[in-house]
Amino acid sequence: MGSLSADVTAIAELARKHWPKYYALLLAEILSSLLATFILVVVSPENTAKLITYLIVWGITYIIWWYTNCLPKTKKGKVGFLISISAGDETERKKIREDFVTTLHELLKGGTSGHSFQLIKVPEHVAEKIVDIDDAQRLRLKCRAHFVIYGRVRLRPVGGRQEHVLHLEGIVAHGPISKVVSEKISNEFAELLPRRVRIATENDVFSFAFTSEWINCVSKYIIGIAAACSGDLDYAEELQNDVQRLLDGRDRTFPIFAKLKQRAPQRLAEINHARASIACNRWVRTRDPIEMEAVGFHLDRIPSFYANDYGVLLLKSIFLFVKHREVKGAMATLKKCKGVSEGTWLYNLGFLYAYIGDLKRAIQRYRNAMDLPIEAQVIAQIEEFICWILGEEPQKYQLHYCLGFINWKIKGDKTQAVKDFDTFLSQGDEKEFTVERELARKWISEIQTSED
Repeated sequence: MGSLSADVTAIAELARKHWPKYYALLLAEILSSLLATFILVVVSPENTAKLITYLIVWGITYIIWWYTNCLPKTKKGKVGFLISISAGDETERKKIREDFVTTLHELLKGGTSGHSFQLIKVPEHVAEKIVDIDDAQRLRLKCRAHFVIYGRVRLRPVGGRQEHVLHLEGIVAHGPISKVVSEKISNEFAELLPRRVRIATENDVFSFAFTSEWINCVSKYIIGIAAACSGDLDYAEELQNDVQRLLDGRDRTFPIFAKLKQRAPQRLAEINHARASIACNRWVRTRDPIEMEAVGFHLDRIPSFYANDYGVLLLKSIFLFVKHREVKGAMATLKKCKGVSEGTWLYNLGFLYAYIGDLKRAIQRYRNAMDLPIEAQVIAQIEEFICWILGEEPQKYQLHYCLGFINWKIKGDKTQAVKDFDTFLSQGDEKEFTVERELARKWISEIQTSED
């Protein structure tokens, strides 16, 4: 009986191994045809019925073969997590399936983000063909997956004992982003993923479980970054919060966990920074006070270790001025940007000096800013902002002086610059801003002379 059982097992294994091949389909069609012939000999129907029977049998056989070999695809609304790990023999495959993949599946399904994952396990005959990133990328596209762990595990004698040797790689899908950001994600993934792991056979259950926990944490962390880059900030936050919960109580001496404990809060800070930026951009378009309140809400959620990020400082200064007209606070915030080689902060600081009537320092900041790079759209936004403030507070007519300088020296629009300077000169008391009035007249003369 033992020999017969072994023979049956060997035949089943041989059939499983070759079932995906086209010659297996041909053999299955031949066997199904023989079975159909046997039945037809007994029933003895008409020739037309025989032909229809054969066609049905062949069709059913093909559908069964195709369906059983078809790669599963990620369902709509799910994050496809694809695992493609080949093993040397059935024993290794069983251990990977039971001790590693099953544990990983359970971990992925845990936490608040677990409902969004769909684990896709690639069969051995496909996994053994995935040897590099190009193969993995094609497989990912076929399965519509968002995340792929691929590699192999082999049983090898190491130092007089048997060890499972895992070689793992991973790729993650994300929306259209810059090459620099894409490379950053790839590098971080490569740094954190357990790419080569040796597990002693006598301790493999515990070690496989630990490796699954490791991959689970890294996967959620990396997918969170990809989600943020793709614009799904809610899901990105959910994943990074999951990572933090997973790391609670974990061994701080383990280098990867230590890095994740440091980086997950950083990613959460970046998410709130992004939300504040989005709210600010909406405010720029709509001037809706609710959007500016949202800016403040998200800024308040940014921890102190990230509060001096350049982008955060710019947003905070805008919020302080727009929401509360805290000029001193906004100026103090912008002065923390000293040394940044980008000009926005200096333009904003120049505006604040102009707002309180210190036009000399305002123009000095504008001149300094002219030596630094800045996006053209930012200049347009600065001009629009000044015009908006003039609409809200027309008594701040000195801002027309700033508009004249910006249009002349920065935008090169001399015609508009003359109009702005003239508007500045036509308003207020002649005893106010006497030096700037003299300069404005001088600059109008220079502009007009240059155009003659």
